[in-house]
Amino acid sequence: MWRSAELTEWVMPIPLPEADHHVSPGSECSVAGWGRTGVNTTTDRLQEAEQEVVSDGLCGERNRHYNPTTMLRASSPHANKSAFQTPYATSTPSYLRDTTDFLRKLQSIGDLPDNTILATMDVEALYTNIPHKDGLQAVKNTIPDNVMANLVAELCDFVLTHNYFTFGDNVYLQISGTAMGTRMAPQYANIFMADIEQHFLSSRPLTPLLYLRYIDDIFIIWTHGKEALEEFHHDFNNFHPTINLSLVQSTQEIHFLDTTVLINNGHINTTLYRKPTDRYSYLHASSFHPDHTTQSIVYSQALRYNRICSNPSDRDKHLQDLDQAFLQLQYPPAEA
Repeated sequence: MWRSAELTEWVMPIPLPEADHHVSPGSECSVAGWGRTGVNTTTDRLQEAEQEVVSDGLCGERNRHYNPTTMLRASSPHANKSAFQTPYATSTPSYLRDTTDFLRKLQSIGDLPDNTILATMDVEALYTNIPHKDGLQAVKNTIPDNVMANLVAELCDFVLTHNYFTFGDNVYLQISGTAMGTRMAPQYANIFMADIEQHFLSSRPLTPLLYLRYIDDIFIIWTHGKEALEEFHHDFNNFHPTINLSLVQSTQEIHFLDTTVLINNGHINTTLYRKPTDRYSYLHASSFHPDHTTQSIVYSQALRYNRICSNPSDRDKHLQDLDQAFLQLQYPPAEA
C-alpha cells in the first residue's frame, strides 16, 4: 500500500492464528482485499467476505504450490449469494452482516439519556410481500450505473417470473414476492428494505439514535420518548402497502438475533440470548466425524459466548451451562 491504513469502525486488523495452531477445516474466517473477483472480473473496492477453511489435503490437490505451514486455503460457505447484488445490498448504513457486526456497531454508542428505549421491529413475511414492480425499482435505485442496474433488474425479473414449483400433481407459479430458497432472495430483500427505509427515514423529523437491520429484523435505539416511537412505528407501518412491522420495546432489555441488549447505568451491555426452544442440539460426540470437527464445535461456541457477553461473570455462567450441555453429549471433559 502507498500509505498506512487508518483504523476506523470499518477498517481494522484481522487476527491471524498462531504459527503452531491448527485451523480446522470447516472453520470460518474473514478475508479482505481487492483485485480479482472472478475469471474475468476485478475491482478496486476493498471488500470483506466470510470464507470456510479447506483441508490441507484438498488444497495440495488443487494447488501444487500450496504450503500448509504458511498458507490457508478457503472457499465461500455461502455459495448461494447473489454476486451481482451483494456489493450494493451490503453498503447501506443499516446493513448487518451478522452478530459480530452488530456488536461492533453497538460499541460506537456512548452514554445514553435517561429516556432511552430499546426496540425491535420484525417485517412480517418479507420475502412473499415484495411486489415485483417495487423490488425491481429498488434495485435500479440502488445501483448507480444505469447499464448495470438495468441488467441486474432484468435478471431479477427473470427469476421472479419463473418461480415454478410442484405440489402433488399440480405445477404452480408464484406471482408475488420472491421464493424463499432462491439465491437472490436475501440480497434482493435487503435492497428492497434499504430503499424503503432510506426514503422513510429521510422524511422523519425524529429519527433513531441507532437504526440497524438484519434482512427483516430491525434494531432501534430511540431517545425521543414512547409516544414518538409508537408514532414512528405507526407511520412506518403505513409507508408501504404490503409491509407490516411488529414492534417490541423496553427501557431495560431487548432480544435481537442471538443477543440480549441491556441498558445498565446509561451504557449498553450485551449477553447471550437463547430461544426457549433451544435444546443445545449440537453434534453428538459419538457421531462418525473426525476429532477436529467436534473440537471446532466446542471452540466456536465458546468463542461466540465470549464475544457476545460483555460481563465476565455472566459469560462464565453461560459457559458453565454450555460445558454441561457438551458433557451430556458425551464430549470428553478435557475437550468440553
